[in-house]
Amino acid sequence: MARLTREESRERTRAALLDVATEHFLDRGYADTSVDRIAEEAGYSKGAVYSNFGGKDELCRDVIRGIRAHKLTEAAQLTVSITSVDTFESAVRQWCEHAIGDRRWALLEMEFGARGRVNPVIEEEIRESNRQLRAAAAYMLADFARRLDVELADTPEKSADIVVGLCLGIGVQRAFDPDISIEDLVHTIVRHVIAT
Repeated sequence: MARLTREESRERTRAALLDVATEHFLDRGYADTSVDRIAEEAGYSKGAVYSNFGGKDELCRDVIRGIRAHKLTEAAQLTVSITSVDTFESAVRQWCEHAIGDRRWALLEMEFGARGRVNPVIEEEIRESNRQLRAAAAYMLADFARRLDVELADTPEKSADIVVGLCLGIGVQRAFDPDISIEDLVHTIVRHVIAT
């Protein structure tokens, strides 16, 4: 077996730390997650966390980036399967049922977002991450409209602002009240995205 390069070893370490950190942050939240415990459970020293991430804030930021990337990948995979307005509504429903109201994710996003009040770097990173999220949603909506030859109710960017805003708002509410139905959300998204 070939010996790992320094970069391969570093990537393996980062991946192991991120895997453990993801579960810790989602299970315990930001404040109650310990860098020491993450390092120990992943089989590394605390120094490995700091040399790969710089600290707890950067580690949590990368965990959230990974979660968002995963959720966007799921949405993109569903988008590709859309062949009609009916399947658009079905895909929106399927994604919302899975992603909107993921209590652990929503609570972590809120708790980490509150750190932006005391750390302007985190605040700017969250702002940029949200811009990227809206841009990805706009791209998916534009692609959907082009492939199905349907007209969006507004520009892809404005439609994405509405979709992301609704999803984040309902997601926060469902984190505290999982009985909130996503049906109204699904119908609102469809109504605000597709021109009638």
